[in-house]
Amino acid sequence: MNKKLKLTKAENEKIGEIIKTYFLEERNEELGDLAAYLLGEYLADKIGSYFYNRGIEDAFSYIHDKLEDLHSLKIIK
Repeated sequence: MNKKLKLTKAENEKIGEIIKTYFLEERNEELGDLAAYLLGEYLADKIGSYFYNRGIEDAFSYIHDKLEDLHSLKIIK
């Protein structure tokens, strides 16, 4: 299954601002809106799945732990 990470316009704008701030503060380079957007899209495409998959694994572990807690509540006669 091939899923492309889809972000809202507001999320893309926020990511663009973060990228522009990083380049200005760390590299002393000004990045335009288009360049920041394209870099954000590139990073999301190339590394976004790693973060997404980590979130899935974390959610799975959390739910698994809660199910174990629920299982321990059984009344055994």
